[in-house]
Amino acid sequence: MITTIPISGEKKIAKFIKRLNRFEVLVEYSGKSTLCHVANTGRMKELLVPGRDVVIRRTSNPRRKTEWDLIISNSERGVPVFLESVMANRLIAKALREEKLKGFKGYSDIKREVNYGSSRFDIRLRDRERTCYIEVKCVTLVDGSTAKFPDAPTERGKKHVLELARAKADGCRSAVMIVAQREDAGSFTPNWDTDPGFSRALVEAEMSGVEVYAYNCRVSPDSITLLERIAVDLGVD
Repeated sequence: MITTIPISGEKKIAKFIKRLNRFEVLVEYSGKSTLCHVANTGRMKELLVPGRDVVIRRTSNPRRKTEWDLIISNSERGVPVFLESVMANRLIAKALREEKLKGFKGYSDIKREVNYGSSRFDIRLRDRERTCYIEVKCVTLVDGSTAKFPDAPTERGKKHVLELARAKADGCRSAVMIVAQREDAGSFTPNWDTDPGFSRALVEAEMSGVEVYAYNCRVSPDSITLLERIAVDLGVD
């Protein structure tokens, strides 16, 4: 166990009905159809299945159109999967602040959402002599026991990893951190079938010195725990 973030707020069990668009879904709760926000633009077709049990959380934002957020769905095998993609960034940032990630200790300055070139990276670490840029990717898709990213083509993701390679060439340390927001991920590989462009870019970045790490998580309605580092296989000989 690396670090834990509690999941606060009122939560209820519901049943998934259908996805309306990238950010809105319908669930059945308390005998009626309820509109929910889902903070993840991935396809998640294997998780957003009609009739599947899900966890919804009441929003604390009174200006929101939807009263509830869809935060957890169960896999076909009953493994809880945390859906909000921003949680991956929060987990990594917390682990870095607590100096819980091996090889990333001793940085005196940790800043989120930092511009570099034409991109904005999730995290920058800095001390007097070192600068490290980190891009965090949230994974919900697991095939067997292998986490795969992305589950939909992502030009933005491709751009980020190539920009990390440029930062490395400029003398900075660079890393991609993959966070599978479910416990049954035992390894990670890029999703070559879905997005060969991103997958090739990740391989090229790694060959240029960009570090690639992957982690899995334990999920419950009350908390999410960054659990342990898992193996990375970029799918090339």
